[in-house]
Order: sequence, then structure tokens, then C-alpha cells
Amino acid sequence: MAAVIEDQKVSEKWGKITPILKALCQFERRRNVSKIDPPYFSIHKTWLASYTFHPRMLASLISFTTPPIPGLFRKHMLGLLASHLSPSKTYGKLSAQATAIQFKPDGNRLRAFYLPSKEFKNGLSLKIVPKKDRILTSTRKEISFRKKLEDLGTIRVPRLYDTEEDDDFLYITEELIQGHRFRHWRHKKLYREQGIPALCNTYKAIGFHKAPLNSYYEPGLVDQLSKIIGKTALEASFLKAVQQAFSENPEIEIGMCHNDLLPSNLGISNNILYFFDWELVGTGPLLPDLLKLPFKYNNSYGLVKAVANQMATEFFAKENTHYHHFAIFIANKLIKAPEKSKKLLNYWRNCHHHFRSKLQ
Repeated sequence: MAAVIEDQKVSEKWGKITPILKALCQFERRRNVSKIDPPYFSIHKTWLASYTFHPRMLASLISFTTPPIPGLFRKHMLGLLASHLSPSKTYGKLSAQATAIQFKPDGNRLRAFYLPSKEFKNGLSLKIVPKKDRILTSTRKEISFRKKLEDLGTIRVPRLYDTEEDDDFLYITEELIQGHRFRHWRHKKLYREQGIPALCNTYKAIGFHKAPLNSYYEPGLVDQLSKIIGKTALEASFLKAVQQAFSENPEIEIGMCHNDLLPSNLGISNNILYFFDWELVGTGPLLPDLLKLPFKYNNSYGLVKAVANQMATEFFAKENTHYHHFAIFIANKLIKAPEKSKKLLNYWRNCHHHFRSKLQ
């Protein structure tokens, strides 16, 4: 089938993703993927699921298990099943044979997941991006870096199989990690035991250097902070710590960071933690990279303390370097989101002592 849409007028709301859906179908034709008729899909927000996948989703909901596609949550499954009962006519008849599809509404990225079949013995994950300057550059940078990570073997990432392109799109095929997305309440121990050590080992294997703290953080941050912070004993002591950090200006660790360590970019399969989506990889301070995930949650003090312990173990640093960096990290976040001051200062109250260290 040459067209993605059959006998249906695409609404303006979804029209932007039609070209990338057509690209998915062209990829399948090149791979000689067999046609199943009719390959109808249900639609829920940014997810599409083949009707053939619905029994498995229903079984997952009934048994409280997770389907084997990271990022497909119960709320998505419920929406997909509901849309099957009251089908949307937005897409008409879709020719793709993927099990499930996740897309960005702007049409700038699509992921297709194929569970094991005769065409794909071990399953397949496909990523398609348009050949636009910024997106194409970041994607090619990610591919190059991912290959380096596979060679290093310090961190678990899906294996890259192949890349191909046509006039309009870049196609990346990789290992399908059958599992589920990171859940803090369920997987924080796994992140502490696997994720933090793997990240530190990767920083070291790629190589890092040190630079003065004020080369990455503006000293003017103190004045900004003093204008928005209150007068409690905790706030006063925190402001003093930030002032001291700039005064001592220690050298902090700088290296290649993931820069987007969010729950959506972590997957778990067979109790192994995988790191996805290295699109934003770049040089920066290491400590904020490690702290981004814990700070997504309230009261994730155990993970922050684990970061402090791992940094003290893995990186040679002068006394209180990480303590000072932790203060600046919180101050920087507080200025950007003063409405979260209570949460951020609670992190300072509960965790800052763990970043104190003697000369190692």
C-alpha cells in the first residue's frame, strides 16, 4: 500500500505527522514486511497501537503486568483500548505493520516497535527523524556517540543495527529492549546500584577534565538568590554556603554528559537498566547530570546521597569540592524555579552533609 491514509481526509491537527508515517511504510516496503489486512490502529494522544496488540494490552491490564514496550503505560493502554471501542477516523487505514508507534505531534520523530516475528526474529526498534539541519545534526551526533558507548561497554544501551536514509528521512534500527520505563518507587534501588556507577564509569572511560566552578556558573547568581530567598535560618545558612562556594571556587569535574536523564529515557529489562535517547549528549559538569533524575522527585534523598558517595569514591577532589558544587547546583535550580524553593531547600537540609569530604 503506497499511502498511509486510505479513503480518509487527514485532519489539520494530525497532518504534520503524515509524511513521517509514510516514511515508516516505505521503510517496511524496503524490508519486505508482509501485509496483514486490515492493519487498523487505535490512537491515544501520541501513541498508536495495532489492533493485533490489543489482547496483550488487555491481558496486561487485567493481570497488572507491563507490556514489553518501554514507555507504554497503563494510562496509554486504557486510552488505546477505549479508542478501539470508539475508533477515530483520523488515520483511516494505516499500512504499517509495527506493534506500536510513538510519535511527536510536530512530526519531528517517530519510534516504531516490532515485537518478534518472522520478519524480525528478535524484534526491532525503529527511529525515524526528518533530515532537518538541527535534528539531523543531533541525531548523527547521537549515533556516533552510541557506537562509542557500545565499544566501551561501561553502560547498557540498545545495540545499533543499521542506519539508512532517503531524500527526506534518516532511519535508525536498533535492538528492541522488551521491558518497561523507569519508575522511581520501583526502580530507585536499581538506579543506585547500576545506574550511578555505570554513569561514573562512563565519564571516566570517555575522559573528563577539571575547570573552576565560576567558569560554568555566574557569580552573579548570589545576588539573584539573595533577592528571592527568605530569612529563615535554613535559607540564611544556604545563602552563606553559596557565597562560600564562589569564594573558594573549586575545580569541578567536566565531561561528556547525557544531559537528559529523565524517567522516559531509562528502561528496565530482566532487571537490567538501559539508557536511551542520547540526543542531547554534550560537555558539561558531571554532578548535575547525575542529580537530574533524583531531583525529578520529592524526597529522593537516598539517590542523592548515593551520588555523593559515588562521586567521592570515583573522582579525586579537594576538600568540599562536591559540597560547594551541590550548593551551586541547588541555587541555580532555585533561581529558575523559585516556586520549588521548599523542595530544593529540603534537599539541601537532608543531603548537603553527605557531600562534605576530606582530601581524598
